[in-house]
Amino acid sequence: MTARTLDGLLMVSLEQAVVVSIRNQREWRRLCAALPARPELADAPRSHDNTARAENRATLRREFRE
Repeated sequence: MTARTLDGLLMVSLEQAVVVSIRNQREWRRLCAALPARPELADAPRSHDNTARAENRATLRREFRE
């Protein structure tokens, strides 16, 4: 994982994992739109751009698992 991207393996359950690689705002918005339970993440201060997403990577990973 680089400092400017949000990528990596996210465990969805014990049997299922998803590989995520977000490189820009367009990709981030598409991901948030595809997750009906998390649309507010598209514009949240902790995820409003690549720098914020990188700084808040651990928090965002936890939120995706909820």
